[in-house]
Amino acid sequence: HVFGNPGTTEQSFLQALAGRTDMEFVLSLHESVAVGAAEGFARVSGSVAAVQLHSACGLGNAMGMINNAMVGHTPMVIYVGVTGRTVAHTEPILGGDIVAMAAPATKWAWEIRSAKEIPTVVARAFKIAASAPAGPVVLAVPNDVMEEPCSEPIVAPSLVHGRTRPEAGLIQEIADAVIAADNPVILIGDGVAGSGAGEQAAQLAGLIGAPIYGAYLTESVLPSECLMDAGSLPLFDSARARSTLGEHDLVLAIGTGLLRSVFPSPGPPLGHDANVIHIGADPWELGKNQSCLAVLGDEKTTLQELLTALDDSFGDMGRDKATERTAGVAATIGARRRRERKEATALSARHGFSSDVVIATVAAAIPERSIVVDESVSAMASVKRWIDSPPGRWFRSRGGGLGAGMTLPIGAALAAPDHPVVAIVGDGSMMYTSSAIWTAVCHRLPILWIVLDNGGYRILEENARKFSSAGASEERIIGTDLSPRIALAELAGALGLTCHHNVGDTSELRVALETSLKCLWESGPALIQARVDG
Repeated sequence: HVFGNPGTTEQSFLQALAGRTDMEFVLSLHESVAVGAAEGFARVSGSVAAVQLHSACGLGNAMGMINNAMVGHTPMVIYVGVTGRTVAHTEPILGGDIVAMAAPATKWAWEIRSAKEIPTVVARAFKIAASAPAGPVVLAVPNDVMEEPCSEPIVAPSLVHGRTRPEAGLIQEIADAVIAADNPVILIGDGVAGSGAGEQAAQLAGLIGAPIYGAYLTESVLPSECLMDAGSLPLFDSARARSTLGEHDLVLAIGTGLLRSVFPSPGPPLGHDANVIHIGADPWELGKNQSCLAVLGDEKTTLQELLTALDDSFGDMGRDKATERTAGVAATIGARRRRERKEATALSARHGFSSDVVIATVAAAIPERSIVVDESVSAMASVKRWIDSPPGRWFRSRGGGLGAGMTLPIGAALAAPDHPVVAIVGDGSMMYTSSAIWTAVCHRLPILWIVLDNGGYRILEENARKFSSAGASEERIIGTDLSPRIALAELAGALGLTCHHNVGDTSELRVALETSLKCLWESGPALIQARVDG
């Protein structure tokens, strides 16, 4: 698949693509949709995605989603068509320095100077995009270069194989520190997902009696039966996250940044005296903000070797102590989950058609094999509370740029056509990339969007009241009110989606879910606008 929004400077490329039976061009009505859909395809398929953009303006429109891909280490190669070399000096409309624009948000950016270099540079681009830590690459190609003949042979990318492993002595040092700890905790991030280390992380937690928190985790990675999964640290409150971790005497951070909060506290994320071991394949993140034992290594390989070292080093007394701790931690986590669901249910009963009611109803209705895309923002806690997704079945947007909840499902559905995709999106998020609906309709993709319509940018209100003196007033925060409410379901209809519903209570939602899930395989995508209270 090639995801794109074309212009005149890419006509040679599009003509060549039209003659291929093994590739499909996925047309988007806006560049951010093309890049967001490509990210969904790359993350679900595990391969490098291909994107076509048009000129400096097209690249500019897509930069928010490209930044998401860079932050999340999503591999993609982005081809940007530009005006020819012979007229570049005239500064034509839509012209610009593509390499300079792209460089801050990409692993590599390059402008091709002659047709002769295309095979080598394209192969290098795929190699760079796929190599750990992965990320987006931009190639600018003038249209007169694209029209030149090229006699150079096409070459396959030299993909880098191998998993970096720490030296044996360092593995033993980590094992000794873990055994000496009385109350360890494990933090995991997307590096664990990218390495396929979820099973090893769960085994480690069960072996040493440590709860596992998602530090900045945007994919499901732990086995469903993992009893040590303590959920996510609060993304919007670093002080609370630090307090949660403060009771532990050892922090094992694996494949994650520390701590990537929206509102970080001053000073080291975990404090100056924290005992931290930081493991990961991205050397930039290791020890970046926090003094620690920094260990460069592939997450899965390192954890496998650590498990072996612990198995050899644990004495009977240490093993008994860890087993007892494991049982206590698992019981505490289970009790907290049950309490949170009970409290949420009671709160919903008092407040009517809440996000918790919507998410709980959706969770009970959707097929088990569903892929869930989560851009619920202010309702993230509700999603994690009610929807249990096995590894590879839950994805959240990365980098903070809104709109991914509408775009990621397109790529996900194309990469895994036998799985329905259920996307939970806020009303504000939908409006960033609502034209994604048109692309999904064109390809008859089995996507169900659940749009939580609370009539505003609720997360901004919550954060302003929590973290800003300007939010102390009980009046509505300026710039957060989306009233009159947008007719989101009708907008979906205008974009060609025939199966859409606007619901305001649980009984209407149940009927809409039943109808929509039938539509997915019969006629394509569906959308439910849920007008939630409070």
